[in-house]
Amino acid sequence: MTKLVAIIASAALAGVLFAQGPEGRRGRQTPDALIAYLNLSETQVAALQENSKAMREAMRAVMESARDGREDVREELQQDNPNPTIVGQALVDAQETRQAISAKKAEFRANALAILTADQQASLAALQQALELAPTARQAIGANLLESPEGQMGPGGPGTHFGRRGGPGGPGRGPR
Repeated sequence: MTKLVAIIASAALAGVLFAQGPEGRRGRQTPDALIAYLNLSETQVAALQENSKAMREAMRAVMESARDGREDVREELQQDNPNPTIVGQALVDAQETRQAISAKKAEFRANALAILTADQQASLAALQQALELAPTARQAIGANLLESPEGQMGPGGPGTHFGRRGGPGGPGRGPR
């Protein structure tokens, strides 16, 4: 009975999240901390939001094309004797899609960076350096060498202690 309740609750939650669509989950949230950190003007925030919206729309077309290609390959692979030319072309198409996505991201990132002042771009460079240290910081928190930022249980949530989930003791192992 508990299993049935869990399944129904999961399905209901998935339905609510799906009904929100991607805009409801993350697209309309205002990045207040970023706005404060970079000291963005309202004009800059609006320009960045427009750039982000344009990127989502451009990516949607690429992703739909990729999904159609995956479905075609899946159907081909279900055949008794799949055509290797079709399957091979799908791999080439997938690589081209990854390259197109990377190019689009780079294009829209350049557009976003052009909205920022030189000082804001310098602050963003410092933020990039901090981001690169994030895995190390999470490990230090797990080893109880650092304290999590206020209001957070810690990056990765509960259970990411030293010696677990890839720590020195290995996945799922406690201290020895």
